[in-house]
Amino acid sequence: MGYADTDSVLVQVLIDLHEVDARAFLSARAETDESGTSIANLTFTDLGLRDSVLNLHGLNEDTFASLIEDQLLDPERFLATYNRVLDRASVQGN
Repeated sequence: MGYADTDSVLVQVLIDLHEVDARAFLSARAETDESGTSIANLTFTDLGLRDSVLNLHGLNEDTFASLIEDQLLDPERFLATYNRVLDRASVQGN
């Protein structure tokens, strides 16, 4: 898989992680856990959803971390990828 392919996968994974996090927050903000503590500040990681999103894209935590590390080695590529995430998220949000 070349840069273009892995970058496209990473863009979609980051968008999906953001969407799941937002949905989890919105649905949980009025709920409480068993101890009566508000769970509004929990994220998809706390709720066990991160692995589901990664699995949906054929990734696990190690491969996802590797994709991120590759991006961080090339700041221009990272910025380009991040801008694609922002652009796509803006379009999907409208």
